Amino acid sequence: MKGVVMTILLLIAGNALLHAEADSLRYSNALVVTAEELREGVYGYDLFDVLAALWNKAGITVKSSSDVGAEDWLLIRGYPRDSGRNVLVLIDGMPLNDGLSGANEFAHLPPIELIEKIIVYRPPLPARFGGAHAAVEIVTRQTVKEYRSEVSGGYGQYQSLLGALQTQGRLGNLQYQILVDYLRTANLTGVRRTPPKENLVYGDRSYWIAKPAGKISYKVGAHSNISLFVQYVKSYKLFSDQIFRDQKEFRERDLSMVNLNYRLILGNRFTLTSALFRTDETYLLNLKQHPTVRDQKRVVQGTKVDAFLALPGNHRLSAGVFFLDNNARERLASPLALTRTTILGVYLENRWQPIQKVGITLGLRYDDHSETTGRWNPSVALELQPLERLTLQGRWSRSTRWPGLSEFAIQEPSQKLQGEQMQGYDVGFHWRMIPRRVTMRLTYFHLTLENESRFVLDFSPPFPRAYYQNADDRIQSRGVELEAHWNWSRHWKGYLNYTFNEVRRRPSGTPLAYSPPRNLLNSGITYSRRQFLGKIEVRYGGEAQGVQAMRGRPTVLESWLLIDLAFQLRLTKQFHLLGHISNITDQTYETFDGRPMFGRTAILGARMMF
Repeated sequence: MKGVVMTILLLIAGNALLHAEADSLRYSNALVVTAEELREGVYGYDLFDVLAALWNKAGITVKSSSDVGAEDWLLIRGYPRDSGRNVLVLIDGMPLNDGLSGANEFAHLPPIELIEKIIVYRPPLPARFGGAHAAVEIVTRQTVKEYRSEVSGGYGQYQSLLGALQTQGRLGNLQYQILVDYLRTANLTGVRRTPPKENLVYGDRSYWIAKPAGKISYKVGAHSNISLFVQYVKSYKLFSDQIFRDQKEFRERDLSMVNLNYRLILGNRFTLTSALFRTDETYLLNLKQHPTVRDQKRVVQGTKVDAFLALPGNHRLSAGVFFLDNNARERLASPLALTRTTILGVYLENRWQPIQKVGITLGLRYDDHSETTGRWNPSVALELQPLERLTLQGRWSRSTRWPGLSEFAIQEPSQKLQGEQMQGYDVGFHWRMIPRRVTMRLTYFHLTLENESRFVLDFSPPFPRAYYQNADDRIQSRGVELEAHWNWSRHWKGYLNYTFNEVRRRPSGTPLAYSPPRNLLNSGITYSRRQFLGKIEVRYGGEAQGVQAMRGRPTVLESWLLIDLAFQLRLTKQFHLLGHISNITDQTYETFDGRPMFGRTAILGARMMF
């Protein structure tokens, strides 16, 4: 089977070096996932939804606990290490990260049908992003052309039931989009864990999530509009058959989001966007492993204003202000020592083109944090076009990730916890080998993380202690990304990307637990006609460091090779069949030690429009 897969890879690579006149290739650290790509991959009918559209991108690794509804970690160029808290996730400017840990749940993203594009900013970050080391922007659909309603559903292995209902339309200057997503699965019940845990099997790990969402936009005038995005998420997950507090171990969440946006656009010279947002979350956990965590209330609220102005002399000025208020409280167990933090951030960026083929971007951001010392973070980027089809690119920046409420609440008393600091650079080129047909990008990156907020378990007498403190060593991530896309004809297109990523502690040189594989390879081909769309994706991950057990040695996760298929068949204008087959090689592979990912998983569905 591996020989067949490698042949497929070579065929794809032989044709594939990348088409895309996309924004993702203009800047060396950014990539874009479009609405078209989301629908072509039938990602809404993959158990991992949006994550499935991200884990085949260069520089991105998804560390998953394997079962839907568990915590999934997004490693971008090797960071973060042990949670999702270093990745800032924004929905039309509204942060998704919770007010307790600063982490995020990708299951809380809007339904795929509402997403216009996803922009992933890999470090080093532009100055406009603060409080994180990587950023994911979700842009919801801005325009609705006509009335349309749609019902879709699917069923597959692991008792997976997926469904979606959406409607959209226009009423004069008002346009609306209303959607409801639902997923139910009873996955992994009775599945045996992999060595060295072959004597253990998972208990009841069933999961369901319901996600109604809506967006209303009103055109105020010729140049401005106001929009309201609302979403409610209800999810429930069983963790095992064990009885704790007279119930099976479970986690239950209620999440509501409100985001009010205003946009003013005056041609290509001036743009102003502003947002008022609030997210309320109730988190109920009944888990023996965390007996002191029971019922939490989390609130994130704030405002964000961004402005763009084109100035004489080919200057393009961007500026913004950001205020965030994080609140959390424990209601039924030990009260939190700290229940509120605030952050006020301002930034300024200027992109200057002294001559047509040279671009220089200078940026500066300042964040004032209520619990620790404020921080200035500069950035600089350079673009040079020596040839018509060749662009050279380079970027350097420094960024700060602020600890969450939970970290400040149990910080080491003798040390005042500071923000994590990352600085680094990337350099590369973007080559349009055949305009609108074949494009390639090559990037080298080198990043250093200092002041890591590290969780410490101290078993020295007289009593065990647990706390966070800033580490004395640093974490270095470096690597190479090769990205290629091709659009060979109206019906055929494909991609290939390869990432080499090495993450080490310095000066010891020790590999980092939860590191990404040193070698990642993704490739795919899409064939589309009026009546049919088919897609094949091949993914390879080399050996990776696993979970480092307490006072134990880190494990090594074996390499894996996967093939995924997706298709859509248009039977009539209103009725489509669709399907998704993941991991047809039927391997049991791991991204977490002792937690096998799904083997072969098939989901079949249908979409009806009216």
